[in-house]
Amino acid sequence: MNFDETVQALFEGIKNRDVEKLLSTISIDEEVCLILPNGAFFKGRSAFINLHTAWFADPDWHMDVKFLRTIETPEMGYALILADYSDVTLEDQPYEKQHYLSLVFTKKDDVWHLVHDQNTVAQ
Repeated sequence: MNFDETVQALFEGIKNRDVEKLLSTISIDEEVCLILPNGAFFKGRSAFINLHTAWFADPDWHMDVKFLRTIETPEMGYALILADYSDVTLEDQPYEKQHYLSLVFTKKDDVWHLVHDQNTVAQ
């Protein structure tokens, strides 16, 4: 897959709550880093898997994405995405916010893999 196809595959995995599809885009060799909107920092493939498996088990959320910018070099790719995210909280209150997703990919052996995922609430 080229860079754009890899980014699309990542979001197909998220949209369809498909952990295996998502994992096909995540680095195996390098430690993947994940930063949540609350500042929580997770490092490592197993932490990434556990977090997304739990998230995908929640049937109430929905996310639409808009690509704002992508940059591709021979060894690294970057994508800035604006996500419209909605969910229901534990108190059955609606949660609807926009988030910026900053994704960094590296290319190794002609394959792109996510190495950094940062999620920031848009103001």
